[in-house]
Amino acid sequence: MVYRASPATPFNLPNVSSWRAETDVLIVGGGGTPTQTACGFDDDIEEMHKYLLLAAGPNADPQKVRLYCDRTLEHYHWLTQQGVVFKPQYYPHKHTSTPSEAALMISGYEEAWHYNAQAKPAPPGHKPQIKGDHGGIPLMKNLLRRAWHLAIIPMATPMILAAAYLLA
Repeated sequence: MVYRASPATPFNLPNVSSWRAETDVLIVGGGGTPTQTACGFDDDIEEMHKYLLLAAGPNADPQKVRLYCDRTLEHYHWLTQQGVVFKPQYYPHKHTSTPSEAALMISGYEEAWHYNAQAKPAPPGHKPQIKGDHGGIPLMKNLLRRAWHLAIIPMATPMILAAAYLLA
């Protein structure tokens, strides 16, 4: 018999034997990004930190989680400066991607006990703007274009030749 968890009946972590979710690219943001604010969510660095420590599990490196959270807005702005667009739209269903171009999503765990008892729920998932679950395409397209423009990577490398299709 297969048991399924839901926000109303979550599993305790020790009872979860495997995960069956995949995604192309999921950028975990939060901490009060402009996308969160535009969608009406009030998040901050401390709430993000509490949530990510819980979500990362018992082997999380507290120093790395702290550094990631403290610099999350810097990361967000750096990505947008490279041309990555996060459409300020919230997809309200539990998902690891959005079928629309909406950037902001919730995995569902943010609202589950014991996460919501220790951290204020807010959607942390940020997907670059594209319809469907192909967020890696606009992310890499913009990052490669920027690296190419700055001459960080030479134009004739195999990676660039293979990526030229995406950039066209």
